[in-house]
Amino acid sequence: MASGAAAYSDSQIDTQVVGDTINTAVTGNRDSYVLGQIGSDSITKATDWLTERQQNSFDAVYLPPNSKLTVHFEKEIPINYNPNGRRTNYGSQQQFFDNSNNLSGLY
Repeated sequence: MASGAAAYSDSQIDTQVVGDTINTAVTGNRDSYVLGQIGSDSITKATDWLTERQQNSFDAVYLPPNSKLTVHFEKEIPINYNPNGRRTNYGSQQQFFDNSNNLSGLY
């Protein structure tokens, strides 16, 4: 689309080459020339924005708790499987309450 808009704009100009000098002048409809330039630049900027946005995006699916989900994989996903599992130890609840007044770890 940007190329088409640029070609539409370029159809309104005349280019002359004299030696090493290139002279360009709008000889057609000035409004058509401006419209083509605006269209070309706008489409290019929108394409650049969309490309950048797609490079920084990912797919996510949210389901409410206890929902059923069926997943179909088209390629193998390597998973670092630990047969013993991985666990996080948050300590006991009593230990949390015992340390709740201790602010020394916050500095």
